[in-house]
Amino acid sequence: MRCSGAEDANRDNSLEEHASSMKRGQTVGLRHRSARKLAFKLGARTRAIWADQHGVAAIEFGFFAIFLAAGLANVTDVSIYVYQRM
Repeated sequence: MRCSGAEDANRDNSLEEHASSMKRGQTVGLRHRSARKLAFKLGARTRAIWADQHGVAAIEFGFFAIFLAAGLANVTDVSIYVYQRM
């Protein structure tokens, strides 16, 4: 849920916590936590993409259209052959 402008103005957006941990030489732990958080976000997005069912019919039709086109090409070829033999 979005915050109002007044709440944004009162929020403390300082980076003192990150800066103080960097001063103490704890940047490795900070990177590890951010990499872990990124991995969890990536996993969640991957699961969301696999769960999404939008566009599945179009993909299935794309696979099936290959066989339809091959059948149409065969029918056309046989029709031309029969027409020429008449």
